[in-house]
Amino acid sequence: GSNTTLLLIGNVEEGKLTELENESRVTGLGRDLDLNKAFLDVAMDDTYQALSEYVEIIDSHGIPRSSVIMTATEASRVATNSKSFYEKVKSELKLEVTLISSEGEAFYTAYGVIAGSDSNADYLTIMDIGGASTEFIKVRSEPFSIVDSISLPFGSVRATDWIREGSFEKRMDQIISESRLDEFKTQHLFCVAGSMTSLG
Repeated sequence: GSNTTLLLIGNVEEGKLTELENESRVTGLGRDLDLNKAFLDVAMDDTYQALSEYVEIIDSHGIPRSSVIMTATEASRVATNSKSFYEKVKSELKLEVTLISSEGEAFYTAYGVIAGSDSNADYLTIMDIGGASTEFIKVRSEPFSIVDSISLPFGSVRATDWIREGSFEKRMDQIISESRLDEFKTQHLFCVAGSMTSLG
C-alpha cells in the first residue's frame, strides 16, 4: 500500500481462512509523492526491508515465492519509478507485483467486508482510507454486487504531507466539491484499512 506493507499467510479449509501470519510495517512508500511524482529512496529502502523480512517468513512456511500474490495500489499507479522498483523486487526477492486498478481495490475490499460481515442491510457503503487514496464503495449485499465506487486522491500519507505544507483544507475542499459523495449515502458505513482501524 501507499503507507503500509502487509503480509497475510493463511490456510483455507471449507471456505474459512485460518490466519498463520499477519504482519504490518509502516513503510510510507507514498511519502511526498505529490511533490516528487516518484518514490523516495528512503521509502523504497524501508519497503524493500519489510519485503525482505516477509520473504524469510514466507520461506519458513515452505511457500514457493512464485505462488505469493503481491499487489500494489494507488501510489504505485502514479509513481514514475514504481516499475524499476518492482523490477528490483522481482529480480532480487523473487516476488512479482500485480498493480491493481482502483476498481480492483474496490471489488476486493467490498467482497472482503461482505464475506466477513453479519450485517443484514440491503445496501451499505464502505470507506477505505489508504495512504494515497480513499475509496467509497456502495455495495448491494444480496446478491453481492458493487453498485458504484469512487476513488479520491487523498489518504493518510498525502494528508500528512498537505498538513505539513499548509494546504490540507484547500485541497480537501477542492476534492470534496468535485466529487459525487452524495451518491454514496446509505444507513450503514463500514470503514476499513489501517487509518480507520487505528482510530477505531
